[in-house]
Amino acid sequence: MSTLPDGRTDGSVDSSSIGRPAGKRRRRRLLHGLLALVIFVAGAITGGAVTVGFLKHHVHQILTHPDEAAEHVASRLRSRLDLTDLQFEQVRSILLRRHAELEDIRREVFPRVRSELDAAHGEIAAVLNEQQREQWADHYDYVIRTWFPPPPAEADAN
Repeated sequence: MSTLPDGRTDGSVDSSSIGRPAGKRRRRRLLHGLLALVIFVAGAITGGAVTVGFLKHHVHQILTHPDEAAEHVASRLRSRLDLTDLQFEQVRSILLRRHAELEDIRREVFPRVRSELDAAHGEIAAVLNEQQREQWADHYDYVIRTWFPPPPAEADAN
C-alpha cells in the first residue's frame, strides 16, 4: 500500500518495491536514468551527424552545379506557396536572371578569394614540418575542390 502525504494509505500496492531493498531500487532508478541519458545523447549525436551530412551534400551540390539551384528553388517555392503555372514561370525567370547576376559577381570575386586562400595556405605550410606540409597540402586541395570550385565559366575553360 502507498502512504499519502497526510499519513493515510490509499490501498494500492507498488509492485516494483515488493521484495526489493531500498538500495537496489535506488540503483535501478539510477541505472534507468543513466540509460535514458545515454540513449538521448546517442540520438542527438546521430541526428547531428545526419543533419551535417545532409547539409554538406546539398551545399556541395549547389556549389558544383549552381545552374540547378534556380530550378530547385523555383520548384520548392511552387509547392510551398502553391504557385500557379504563370507565377511559377515568372518566379523561375526571375531566379534564373538573378542567378546569372550572382554568377557574374562570383566570377569577379573568385580570383581574390582564391588568392587569399592560397596565401593562407602558403603561410600555414611555412610553419609546418615536411610530413605536416604534405598532409596540409592534401587537405587544402580537398577543401578547395569541395568547397571552393571555380565558377562555371572558369570550370568549363579548365
